[in-house]
Amino acid sequence: MPDKLVSSDTIYLRATPVPRALESVQQTFWGLYPATNHEQGFPPPTILTRTPADETLYSNDGGCRRFTQMTRAFAQRAADRWNHSREMAYLTKKIGRWMPETSSRVLVDGKPRLVGILDTVNATLAHGPETRLPAEFYDSKVLEIIDMIGVEESYSGYWESREYRALGIGALMGDIVERMTRSVEKTTEDGLLEVGGENGALDRRRCSKQNIKIALSGCHDSTLAGVLCSLGTFEGEKWPPFTSHLAIELFKTKNKRLAEPAIVLPKTRRKMKRTVGKRGRVGGGACLVTQKIWSQVAWQGQMALEGNLLTS
Repeated sequence: MPDKLVSSDTIYLRATPVPRALESVQQTFWGLYPATNHEQGFPPPTILTRTPADETLYSNDGGCRRFTQMTRAFAQRAADRWNHSREMAYLTKKIGRWMPETSSRVLVDGKPRLVGILDTVNATLAHGPETRLPAEFYDSKVLEIIDMIGVEESYSGYWESREYRALGIGALMGDIVERMTRSVEKTTEDGLLEVGGENGALDRRRCSKQNIKIALSGCHDSTLAGVLCSLGTFEGEKWPPFTSHLAIELFKTKNKRLAEPAIVLPKTRRKMKRTVGKRGRVGGGACLVTQKIWSQVAWQGQMALEGNLLTS
């Protein structure tokens, strides 16, 4: 990428309809290229959004009935497994006094749901002491239990079901691979379907004359975990922290051995344990290989000359 931007044609910016996702991609872009790094006459960049039913930057259970059925089934399994466990009893003992009178026990499917408590606690940790909850919510064992069960409820479907992965994150991965493929093929049609003319009619004259060099997408923590799960590099790790990002980089090579498409996944798979203990970090070694290029997944990684950055 150049030090200064003359045109926005090489940049693809996109966000979900959720305001905080839009703000994430705006702030990331201006952090990479502040006003001092814009040539005179640089136009305001366009940030694309899709209708909620067509959105792929999050697991769209609202747009797919089958995926809704599957997410509910895995959530119910987590509730059946954990609601009457010793771990849940410990949570109720520690923080149950702050639950609503109508639902004094802490439950996976309670009101609030356990993942809702997890999200609230993480938000307060990210925003400073002024927003903190009572000290019991930050007990190390409480945090460990809530995180472990929340991850299992939300992401075990990705680990165990090919259909779940396809419906939950397959469309987004397809978008990324298509964009990379068009970059390799030196076409100028990337994003054409999203910048069509009146009433969605396609107009090739409106398409950029330059290849996309970087794509920034404002998405969600569930997006990042879903992508990593689909590539076999997230199974039992902790919930993605606030302001995380995932860089999928495109490289070029002259190695003929990479000419045939292949998917390389880790040799071993870790299984979720019901005991509370230490958990490893996201492992390396998962890559998607295709046509003399490879896209390597790196948590908090660096961007290459051509790449996709998913920010939460």
